[in-house]
Amino acid sequence: MLILTTTGLSVGAIVSERKQVQRALDDAQERIKKKESQAIQAGRFNLVTAMASALAHEINQPITAARALARAVERLLDADALDLSRIKRNISTSIVQIDAAAKTIQRMREFLYRGRPSTGEVDIHELVDDALMLLQPELAMTSVRIETFIEAALPTLHGDRGQLEQLILNLVRNAMEAITGNGQQNGCVTVAARRSKIRSNLEMAVNNNGPGMDPEIIAHIFEPLVSSKKEGLGLGLPICASIVEAHGGRLWLERSNSDGTEFRLSVPFDGVHGSNAGEAD
Repeated sequence: MLILTTTGLSVGAIVSERKQVQRALDDAQERIKKKESQAIQAGRFNLVTAMASALAHEINQPITAARALARAVERLLDADALDLSRIKRNISTSIVQIDAAAKTIQRMREFLYRGRPSTGEVDIHELVDDALMLLQPELAMTSVRIETFIEAALPTLHGDRGQLEQLILNLVRNAMEAITGNGQQNGCVTVAARRSKIRSNLEMAVNNNGPGMDPEIIAHIFEPLVSSKKEGLGLGLPICASIVEAHGGRLWLERSNSDGTEFRLSVPFDGVHGSNAGEAD
């Protein structure tokens, strides 16, 4: 009887312990599900926030330029002698800037629907010329000069023209701001492009003769919300990196010192469908 009683108590204790373990396991699984749900919600919120910030960042510059041009037209209209050619030029450039902002919004919508770039044949010479043309209103308000060294007879690039144009805009604009923020009067930004000697890749470089970057910033420059500018959102370079990666390539900081800063990128000419583009030649 003692053995049976002891056995029964042991079995009962084991069953009770198993039930407790099962309840604890169920509670843990429920908490995990709640945490997963909260994480998903937080992830969606962060994604929406980041996209809204990125969109604001991308359209702020052309809208600001268009506003400045419109203000200039107002002043010209109040002048005693109307300079019609300048007024028409300012209005035309303002329309170009507004169209650029509209294209940015359209590209964002297309990316959300497709999740990948809209590909087509892109002429590198025309791409660089068009991007620099959009920067003319900003450039005119500085003493910075821009030089281009684009290799002749480059193959066309298979990629998203709008995104690639935005990439060049961001890199050149960052270079200009690095110079003007330092108060330099002899600032120069250089845009170069050539065909890789080893692989069928397009290589581009954007450099400036500004003061260089803070070493503490360099290690995190491609991370969102990291910026050397007081009012910067820290989204320009991460957006550039994502555009290059979407085209099968890689963007990196080549150098940054007291003599200036240089960013380089390498992408395959077949763009989105390329492979091994991330390796520097």
